[in-house]
Amino acid sequence: MVAIPYEVSVSHSLIEASQSSVFFDIETFYMPEELGFTRYIRDEREGYIPKQRLGLAVTIDNLGRVGCWDECQAKPLVDYLTQFDRVISYNGLAFDNLVLSGYVPPERVQVIAERTFDLYQYLTDLNGMKRKLAQWSEYYLGVTSFGKSLLSSGYGYENGRLVKGFDKKNSIPFILREGSAAQKVLVWIACFEDVYNLMCINWELEFEQQKKHL
Repeated sequence: MVAIPYEVSVSHSLIEASQSSVFFDIETFYMPEELGFTRYIRDEREGYIPKQRLGLAVTIDNLGRVGCWDECQAKPLVDYLTQFDRVISYNGLAFDNLVLSGYVPPERVQVIAERTFDLYQYLTDLNGMKRKLAQWSEYYLGVTSFGKSLLSSGYGYENGRLVKGFDKKNSIPFILREGSAAQKVLVWIACFEDVYNLMCINWELEFEQQKKHL
């Protein structure tokens, strides 16, 4: 398996109503700075594969069905994503797809890349500036991440109750590797919120586009 950057011609038109679509986001086991300068490792059997690993992924399809995936389900996740006409992500072409390429042959991820609508690229071109998804969520939707704000404040779930007292300096990758189950619940909430906000931003952009044609 040879991991390559998946570069495709990204359509600058929004998703058509007739297309089946799925929104997804990946949280990983490592921060970029933890991996050093190179993103790949050499494997004698597989060739060059990404160092980065899938810690958690959340999907929401156009019918509202939610999926949660861990590293053991990376291959089924790829199979699932390729069932859709469009795969909507935020910086998916440069990051999420690359992570998936560590688990399946390159041609499998290429299928996803060719169906990818990358809202990061779209919003960057539309607004002439690069922003994090959280910033666009606040701009377009007026919302912030509940899960991430709780994590940064040192909260977690224990016995079904929200409690404080966790190390608020821990990053999401660190929590996925070594955190408690209580903290990992909030990571799932934060990842779900990102995907849900991604979907809502897409709806907002579609609505604005429709108004222009009235």
